[in-house]
Amino acid sequence: MTLYLAGKTRFLGQNGLLYAAIIACPLVIRLILMMERQVTPGLPDAIGVLSDTSAGILVILLVAVLLHCSKVLAALAAGGWLIVNIAAREYIAFFDSPYALAHVSYLFDKTFFLGSVQYIQHALAWIAALLVLVWLVILATKPGPAVLCPLLVAFLAVSGLNVFVERVPGKQEWRQRNFAYANLFPDVTWLDSRETEVDIPGTISERFIAEPQALFDPDLTGRRWLDSNRGRPNVLLVILEGISGGHIPVIADHHGIEAEERLGNLNELARRGVYASSFVAQQRQTDRGLYALLCGDYPKLLVGKPRMEEYIGFNKRICLPEILRDNDYRTIYLQAAPLPFMMKDQFMPLAGFEESRGKKYFRHGYAQTEWGVDDRAFLEQSLELLGELRMGKSPWFLTLLTSGAHHPFSVPHEFRPEQVRDKRQRALLWLDEAIGVFIDKLDAAGVLDDTLVIITSDESSGITAPIEDTALRLSQNWGFMIALTPEQERRHLRQPILQSDLALSVLDYLGLSESTHFAGRSFWRIYPDNRPVVFGNVYFRETSLLIKQNQILTCKETNRDCALSTIHQGAREVTTQLVASSSEAVRFLKTVAHQSALPWKESK
Repeated sequence: MTLYLAGKTRFLGQNGLLYAAIIACPLVIRLILMMERQVTPGLPDAIGVLSDTSAGILVILLVAVLLHCSKVLAALAAGGWLIVNIAAREYIAFFDSPYALAHVSYLFDKTFFLGSVQYIQHALAWIAALLVLVWLVILATKPGPAVLCPLLVAFLAVSGLNVFVERVPGKQEWRQRNFAYANLFPDVTWLDSRETEVDIPGTISERFIAEPQALFDPDLTGRRWLDSNRGRPNVLLVILEGISGGHIPVIADHHGIEAEERLGNLNELARRGVYASSFVAQQRQTDRGLYALLCGDYPKLLVGKPRMEEYIGFNKRICLPEILRDNDYRTIYLQAAPLPFMMKDQFMPLAGFEESRGKKYFRHGYAQTEWGVDDRAFLEQSLELLGELRMGKSPWFLTLLTSGAHHPFSVPHEFRPEQVRDKRQRALLWLDEAIGVFIDKLDAAGVLDDTLVIITSDESSGITAPIEDTALRLSQNWGFMIALTPEQERRHLRQPILQSDLALSVLDYLGLSESTHFAGRSFWRIYPDNRPVVFGNVYFRETSLLIKQNQILTCKETNRDCALSTIHQGAREVTTQLVASSSEAVRFLKTVAHQSALPWKESK
C-alpha cells in the first residue's frame, strides 16, 4: 500500500501538472470568452465545461501513449492541442461559432494569414503557455497501466455523459460544445422529444409555397412607387465591410434594439434617402454577399464552394455589370484589399467589369493592414476615380468595397483612443465619419444630381448588445440598404428586402428589367403579398426561414436540430421550441436551401 501511494504521488508530481495543463487549455479559453462577452454563467456553460473535459481527457490519453514512443511526438500533440484551442478562441471571438475545419484553407492564403492570423490577441501570453506546456512534457515520465486505465475509464464516463446530456436550444453552440466535438460530430441532435409541428402561415403567398423555384425568378408584379424620368443616371454602389442594420440608430430603433455601435452619419443618410429596416444579408463571407448583390441570385445557403468561385469555371450566368456594360455604361470595380483573395481578380472581369482595381491602386493611407488602406483613405482616393468618370461622355457603374472594418480593423492609433477602447468600434466610427464626408463631397460636386447611390454591406458581422443569444446570432444576417436618388426621394421600406434583390432593383430603376433573369423583387415596388424569406449562415452551418415578423425557424444544414424562436421585447427575451423535421416549414426550408446549391442554368 505504501509503495502504491508513493507511486501515485510521483505520478501526480511529475505528470499531474502536464495533465492538468492539457485539461485547462479549453477551460481557460472558455473563461476568457465568457468574460469578454460578459456572459452570465448558466446551464449551457456547464454543459460546455463537460464537453471541454471530455475532449481534454482524450488528448491526455493521446499524450500519455505518445510518451512511450517519443517525447517529441508528445510535445507536438500537447502543443498542437494548445494551438488549436487558441485558434478556436480567435474564431469564436469574431464569428460566435466553434466551426473552423470547413474554412481551414484560408490559413494558407497569404492575404488572410498576413491580414488576420498574425494579429492573434494575447500572443505573448500564449507563447509563454506553449513553452510551459512543452517543458512539462520534457519533465514527464512514461505512465504505466495504473494510470492509463483510469484515464480511459474517466474518458468513457465523461464522454458518455457529454453525449447524452440535453443541450439548451437557442443558446450559442460554442457555450455548449467544445470545438473538437462540433467539428467531428456536427450532426448530433438535441435529445429532446418535445417537438412541435410548424406550418407556413397564411400571410405568405401560396404561389411560393407551391413552387419554391419562384423565389429564384424575377418578380416585377408589384406597383411602382417611384418612377425615374432622368434618362440613364450613373450608378454608384458603395459596399461597407460587415456593417449591420443594427449599427444604424433609425433602423435599430425600429426593431427596439439598442446596439453598442451607433453610426450617426449613416443614420442621417438613411433619414435623407430611402432605407430598408429589414434588409437580409443572405449569407456570411464577402464573396457570397458580393455574388448575391452583383448577380441577382441567391448565394449557396449550404456550406460548399462559393458561387463566385464556381462562376470562374461557368460564366454563362449574366451579372449586373455585364448588362450595364452592354447598355453603354462604363463599369469599374474598386476595393481596398488585394484582388486575388477570394478570386475577385478573376470573377470581376467575367461578371462584366471593364476595370478591376485593388490594393495596389492606393498611394497612401492613414492606417494600413494586409487588407488594404483604411476607409477614409479609400473613399478619398475613390473621389479621384469618380472625377475621371464624370469627365467621360458615357454613364458609369462604379462599385466600391471597403475593408477597414475587417479584422484586425484599420484605424489610426490617434483616433478617439480615450473615448472608445474597443478597436472594432473605433474602426466603425472611423468608417462612419469617412462615409459622411464622402457623401458631402459627392453632393458638393453635383454627383448626387445624376447618380443613383446605393450604400449597403457585403455581409453583417453582427452587433454587440444586451440581447439573447438567438438574436445575436441572427444579427449576422441583418444587413442594411440606403439609397440616395436624384429625385431626393425619402422613404422607409418595411417589407423584408434581400441582397439578391439589389441587381433587379437597379435594372428596374433604370428601365432595363424587361428581360432580366435576376431573382427577387424590386424595392421600388410595393407588393400586396409576403414572400418566404430564407437565408443561411455558413459559420453556424444553419439555414433559417422567417415565419412571422418576430418568429424565425432555424435548422442545421442537415435539417436536424430545428428550432422556432419567438423574439420579444427588443430581443431581450427569446422563447425557443424544437420543431419536428416533418413540419411543412422545415420541408420548405430544406427545398429552398437545396435549390440554392443546384448547378446553374444558362441565363436567358
